[in-house]
Amino acid sequence: MSQTVSRPRSHTLIHHPIDNTVTLAVRDYPGDGPVILCLHGLTRSAADFDVLIPHLPEHCRLLVPDQRGRGRSSYDPKPEHYHLATYMADMWSLLEALAVDQVTIIGTSMGGLMGMLMHAANPARIVGLVLNDIGPELGVNGLQHIVDYVGKDMEAPNWAQAVVQTQAVQQSNYPHFNAQQWEAFARALYEPTGEQGAYRLAYDPAIADNFVATIKAAEPLDLWPVFQLLDGKPLLVIHGVLSSILTQPLCQKMQQAVASTKVVSIAERGHAPLLNEPEATAAIGHYLAELYCDN
Repeated sequence: MSQTVSRPRSHTLIHHPIDNTVTLAVRDYPGDGPVILCLHGLTRSAADFDVLIPHLPEHCRLLVPDQRGRGRSSYDPKPEHYHLATYMADMWSLLEALAVDQVTIIGTSMGGLMGMLMHAANPARIVGLVLNDIGPELGVNGLQHIVDYVGKDMEAPNWAQAVVQTQAVQQSNYPHFNAQQWEAFARALYEPTGEQGAYRLAYDPAIADNFVATIKAAEPLDLWPVFQLLDGKPLLVIHGVLSSILTQPLCQKMQQAVASTKVVSIAERGHAPLLNEPEATAAIGHYLAELYCDN
């Protein structure tokens, strides 16, 4: 595979209709090589991958969707549709519409869960998988932290307050961020409301409903049977050393369960690494080079 680059790439914004009520916004970065599908986390959007895109091989085609209820995609009038099965169906619909047969998935948090489940459903179509700070089970403390903030404090009266709110929620995951880093992080989360300089988090607060209900019902996630189906397929796991979602013991357990698992740990990062850290970009570049047999 060609060397990775580190320069801006232009994209086309695709609007992919799912039905009469939901349309997905998808950033399509052109390329005549393999297709990489980038899947974001629960409360995030395609903007999360802006910092990674310049480091990916320039001849790869990159598809970076906002899941329904996030970013520029439609909010679903039926909140019960906000769950993994629907998100996966949306991705299969997108790939079919674009006539994309095979992809490598880079999935952060919820996006990684989607990647594991998509591979289980159709392993021939998933060439490789990069899991960003997620595994087949989830740390209880990390889940509680998400429950504590998801769907809450959606608006900020001004940009300064948006940055303050971001730092208050995420300080434990990025303990050494400086002011500039917090500002950049907040820009990937917030959008203008259009009223007097106010901002809001760029997701439908209703996405919290199913998530919180599942946690309160004490139904722990167990995707070990799904994860074990990855045995023999190259698998890269990016792990935040400070993460309460993907712990070091869980990483070791994953390596024991699937021998092809490579774990790269990122210091001073919790849930989840941004993927622009030098260790992360180097690991992803090397993984893609090996996956596509560039000698």
